[in-house]
Formats: sequence, structure tokens, C-alpha cells
Amino acid sequence: MFNPFKRSKEDVVFNMFKERLEKRGLTIKSIDDEGFIYIDVDESDLKISLENVRLNYKRDSDETHIDDLVDVIISHSFKIDDWEKIKDKIYIQFVPNDFDFGNTINERVTNEFSKVFTLSLNNGYSFIINDNLSDWNINLKDLQNQADFNLGILLLSKVKI
Repeated sequence: MFNPFKRSKEDVVFNMFKERLEKRGLTIKSIDDEGFIYIDVDESDLKISLENVRLNYKRDSDETHIDDLVDVIISHSFKIDDWEKIKDKIYIQFVPNDFDFGNTINERVTNEFSKVFTLSLNNGYSFIINDNLSDWNINLKDLQNQADFNLGILLLSKVKI
């Protein structure tokens, strides 16, 4: 019988990823037909792709790519509900419109790309969902303003005057 949680021995990245997750107290809930991995972390259902990690591992033979992803996932296990502590870590990213946004807050920018709001923690980004706005007691306009403000600071730090 096929077991989607048991990958071939050749899938070194998946095997190390699964092992490291379990050592940190998390388990894989499911894997879909496209290879996306689903993990329940607190009240969030995370959708994970290992493709970039696989490419980086193949290129560098460096396990820290796997550890960094696990650290980002673990960061979701801690309730981040204090807006004042995280607001300076709010940014935007652009993703192709064929992405399954689910409940991620997004805004179509062009026919090819949409803007999503992200929270930058532990060397990784996580998409912001509507539940986050409730947890932080803010509205969409507050989120947009903060992302714009943070982008302005980032741009000014890169400009030589």
C-alpha cells in the first residue's frame, strides 16, 4: 500500500525535513498530488513546498536550507498576536496569479502578478491571512499603510545621500 508520508530513500531533502519536523514536535498532516506538504501549526494549516530547498540543497549540499525552513515553520507555533512587536516586519511580495491564494490577503496588480502581505521572521516569510488582522486588531488599510511605511524605510536605507 502506498504511503505518502514515506518517500523514497532518494528524496533526501524530504526525509531530513520530516525527521527535523518530528524532532521539533510537528508532523506532516498530508501531501497533495502536486507534492505540497500540509502541516497543522496551532490554528494554521501551512502549505509547504520543498522545491526551492531541494534546488538549494542540490546546488550547495548544505543542510542549513532544510533547517532554515523548519525554523520558519516552528516560528508559526508561537502565537504572534502583538501588532506593536511585529509591525516593523510587514512587507509585500509579488506572486504569480496562478498561485492558490487560499485565505492569504492578496491584491491583483497585473494580469501576471498579485501582491501579498508577508511577515518576515526567522529568515523567512509567511503570508498574512485575514485571521491575522483580527488577532492584531487592525484593518486592511492599517496593514497596507504599515507595509508601505516599511518599504519606504527599506528603500531609504539603500539610498546613498
